[in-house]
Amino acid sequence: MKIMPYLTQQGFMEGIVMSFIDITHYHNSQLELKEAQQIANMGSWVLDNASNVLSCSEEIYKIFQVEQSDFNLNFESFIEFIHIEDRNKVSESLYASIKNKIPFEIEHRIVTKENEVKYVREKCRTDYDTYGNPLTSFGILVDISDKKKEQIRIERSNKIDKTISELSEIAISHNVDLENYSEITLKKLMKLISCKNGYIAINNEDKTERIVLANAGRSCIISNNCNNIYDKSEASCFCNVRFNLKKIFISNDINEFRKEYKIEDNDINWNNYMSVPIYSDVELLGQIVLFDKSTDFNEDDISIVKRFAAKFAMVLLRIQAKEKLNLNINLYRSIFQNISNGFAFHEIILDKKGNPIDYKFIDINESFEKLTGLQKENVIGETIKHIIPEIENEWIEKYGHVALTGEQLIFEHFSQPLKKRYKVNAYSPEKGLFATIFEEIK
Repeated sequence: MKIMPYLTQQGFMEGIVMSFIDITHYHNSQLELKEAQQIANMGSWVLDNASNVLSCSEEIYKIFQVEQSDFNLNFESFIEFIHIEDRNKVSESLYASIKNKIPFEIEHRIVTKENEVKYVREKCRTDYDTYGNPLTSFGILVDISDKKKEQIRIERSNKIDKTISELSEIAISHNVDLENYSEITLKKLMKLISCKNGYIAINNEDKTERIVLANAGRSCIISNNCNNIYDKSEASCFCNVRFNLKKIFISNDINEFRKEYKIEDNDINWNNYMSVPIYSDVELLGQIVLFDKSTDFNEDDISIVKRFAAKFAMVLLRIQAKEKLNLNINLYRSIFQNISNGFAFHEIILDKKGNPIDYKFIDINESFEKLTGLQKENVIGETIKHIIPEIENEWIEKYGHVALTGEQLIFEHFSQPLKKRYKVNAYSPEKGLFATIFEEIK
């Protein structure tokens, strides 16, 4: 409403003139804009470039989690809420936009008054006077934290899946020993979690000692009376205390942790610590330990390390089984080569009707050479008919019966070509294969 006096020609007030402007639409538009900003989690700001005075919508204060009375209305105060790693990027983008007279759009992080990190998308344009001097900059800021954090979560999950897949590939296709695999696993895990230190520890077979693999790939053996990791005193040995705790453990306050477990280790100079056990069913195989992370360990970190621990348990058991198998193979080969009896391993050869017609040598021991006069380099991979063309069919038929039925045969036979009598024990470890243990009868 506007009121003006109505004057006569002589200057006397004869009445008043009242005019009305309907601002209902404007008022409703302002309310709608405010509501829209709240729904979209979006705020707006205006910067007077000459005076450096900043004005913000209510939603800006809500996004920043700050009261309007606590916010200095200038550009510097606005910049203080921007994540320290993103400040230069935002400032440079704004100055470049003003200088080049083009709008800009940027994504960056802010840190609220309550120390919550948020992700925002910001757009800005500037108006200029007739001389090209910047007058007013207008900005829109949208809180995209939920969308961005979900995107980061998916990207991180995909990265974790890829890393675990790479570890599986290494375990399957590369001939790596346990220490090398542990070192590779630890380095990849530390990179994902963003921590500076850690180790993987496993029990030895009789659980009297633990093998610890440090982040640099150094290994050492720790007895149950552990006294050489992190402390010279057996009573306060940090490693021993932690290993005996068969559950997930996190401490983001190392001083509180020292006090709780009565550890007086001056060499422990890191901020936080996380330990996740490595289990196979209910058996404790070892632990993965990470410490000295720049931020606190959290539930996401636990989830990642648990997945790595499960994969490590599978690979650990596979490597240990392979090592035992190699030991058994070496043991059996030693016995195989040193027994006085002749030993030979064969594959039976059949005709189209499935009848045995020949057999091939796969392996023999030294006693076989001594008892038959046949040399290893001349028989491996060759058939008996190629080596001894006049071999009696009786031998082939008996061995074919063993290889095809699995029935063990013990018999004596005189070999006409070799002019020797043998006592033979023939058995089949797998269909189509047979082995013979024999001795000469004099």
